[in-house]
Amino acid sequence: MGRELRERDPDSIVKVAYGNFVREPLRTFARDEVQRRNGLEVKDAIIPIGDAVLARIQRYAAGSPFVIGSVVVGNVQYPEEVAMAVSRKLAATQELQRKDTEIEIERKERTKREVQAQGIANAMQIIRGQLSAKADGEFAEPHRRLYPRRADGGPLDRDVHRGRTSRSGRDPAVTRKEREKGQRIRENNTSERQ
Repeated sequence: MGRELRERDPDSIVKVAYGNFVREPLRTFARDEVQRRNGLEVKDAIIPIGDAVLARIQRYAAGSPFVIGSVVVGNVQYPEEVAMAVSRKLAATQELQRKDTEIEIERKERTKREVQAQGIANAMQIIRGQLSAKADGEFAEPHRRLYPRRADGGPLDRDVHRGRTSRSGRDPAVTRKEREKGQRIRENNTSERQ
């Protein structure tokens, strides 16, 4: 029976020997190399994992009839719980990076607003300076006419309601008759009190 199997499938001896001698140590070395790495980095490190497994299995098979020339790690398949955890962690990492980007955008926007505000403040300061210079010059004369001063520099007496001034402090719009009438009323009030 063993001879018939060899004649139909010449590689059957190799398959049986591989299954008994190489397969389990190879899987163990592969698992060990995957566990040495950060879970998120495993898929990016397939080639280095394959190289490390090859070196370890070649040392293991040295002195045996097996000559192992290469190891190909085609895919790393996580258990479902691990895959979900990795997926959640990756999503959280991406969310964190998105928030960092949003914060950086807000910082840039704030800086932009500060620069704009500084530009507006500078423009207003220039305008104020120009207006102040004009106020000292061409706007000063109308101001002097509207608000005349005494010879000593003090303000003239001013009737706020009518906008008229007089040097005596009396309102020129009040007639002599009105002044006399007011004087008589004051005198009557004084005599009644006595």
